[in-house]
Amino acid sequence: NNNAYVSAYYNENVSFAHEVLAVGGTFDRLHAGHRLLLSAAAVTCTSKVLMGIATDELLANKTNGDLIARYDERVNDARSYLQSVNPKLEVVVGPLSDPKEPPAAATDASCTGLVVSAETLDGGHAVQRMRREILGDGVQPLDLIVVG
Repeated sequence: NNNAYVSAYYNENVSFAHEVLAVGGTFDRLHAGHRLLLSAAAVTCTSKVLMGIATDELLANKTNGDLIARYDERVNDARSYLQSVNPKLEVVVGPLSDPKEPPAAATDASCTGLVVSAETLDGGHAVQRMRREILGDGVQPLDLIVVG
């Protein structure tokens, strides 16, 4: 399983049962890739998902940015889908407004996993670096759970 292998690269004792797990993205008009990412988060998390969603301001200069659903709609759709897969989860949504600003996965020591796609794996590496810089070298590295 390539997904387990990629996660194992960061931590040989990979767990697919994380009490606190993070996932992030734009989540515009939930398509199969979004549903796969959110489903992976829902089935590998046992308690709380930290979900970062790109703000309207961050996406303002994106090509066809005016066609992207508003932040509140994207938050509602992503949260609803995640909770339809696992209704027991607490979902904490935070805005992603600046790529240089650390997301919750980098600042919350209780977070032990990050769900990414193959396309966003580089972003997962960046979150790992931010996490070490903010929480120190002794912090547990995140299991990067790669889907897709």
